[in-house]
Amino acid sequence: MGDQINVFLDDLSALFWRISQFPIAFQLLIWIVASGLIWVGFLFFFKKVFFRNSTERTMTLWWISFVLTGIPVVFAVILDARSELQKEESQLLSTNIVPVVEVVKDSLYSSAVSLENLQIGELGTPVVKTIWAKKGIEVFNLTFQDPNAFVVMAIADLNAFTVELDTAILKKELTSEFAKRFNCEVAVNGEAGSTPGLEAPLGHWTGNYVVKGQALKMEDSDKRPFLYFSEQGKGFYSKDLDVVKELTADMYNVIWGRFDIILNGIESIDERDHTKEKPYPRTVMGIDESGTKIFLLVADGRKPQHSRGLTLKECAAILMPYGCYNAMACDQGGSSCMYVEKFGIVNRPADGGERKVYTHFGLRRN
Repeated sequence: MGDQINVFLDDLSALFWRISQFPIAFQLLIWIVASGLIWVGFLFFFKKVFFRNSTERTMTLWWISFVLTGIPVVFAVILDARSELQKEESQLLSTNIVPVVEVVKDSLYSSAVSLENLQIGELGTPVVKTIWAKKGIEVFNLTFQDPNAFVVMAIADLNAFTVELDTAILKKELTSEFAKRFNCEVAVNGEAGSTPGLEAPLGHWTGNYVVKGQALKMEDSDKRPFLYFSEQGKGFYSKDLDVVKELTADMYNVIWGRFDIILNGIESIDERDHTKEKPYPRTVMGIDESGTKIFLLVADGRKPQHSRGLTLKECAAILMPYGCYNAMACDQGGSSCMYVEKFGIVNRPADGGERKVYTHFGLRRN
């Protein structure tokens, strides 16, 4: 019972936090409607005792008083939440990202791909800017205008890195905390569970998860693809329709996702993903055909002036020209973020700051 109460309070807190990001007029409308429902419920239970002789006019005045009395409290909550969001936003934006490029331009992954004549849906052609390039890795952002979209993408040679996952799967933490603890050069979010709440259960958002040969979860289903890596670091992909619940020799590190996006070099977006056609904050993981190169894509969303987000089709259209052969969606929305060593979080998460999640994926240099 105690755990259920904690989950309920956590989810309620997460709901209020999400509502606090809506326009103020909309939040006031929510309050008026909610207070009306509260008042109706109050009357239903207590009218016979406390308001037995009250006229309709008196009842209306009571309800108006109730609404007006609550408005200052609502405004206080809104302003407090907005202040916290602005603080987190300013911390993200104050990070002075001076590109770190320690390899010659000809060796960068993005330089080998030209998107000048490639139309990414209604987004058009992006402006590509490298922010981190060392031996075996490049991180760059793609910026689209009209409509606005901001994408951060990392491409890394798995031969130069060790895959890092966390055994503390029953506890949520920030991606940046995970990355610093495991000395990761790059890291992205994994799975947050059924809701943003800190104690939210994984529910049906679960799959296969193996850390250094130790199987922590073997709960695959026909909706859960997964990436897996041998002890030597080679990457493999299991599509969502395959149900694998037995550990194999190559499954030294395993992390699950949510539905396929690319299969065998072809766009293969699972129809069961109901977000597929909506511009949304995204996290996507994929590998090339040889299993030696990994792709990490994070798209900002829910901020039209900065980034509207990506559809899954747009994610596939960006990834495939770079050689991504298989790819899966991961937890998305407010969870989506990417950490880069020395810079911290290099995108602008939808909630204004990082969200704690259960699993993470990181790359630590060998």
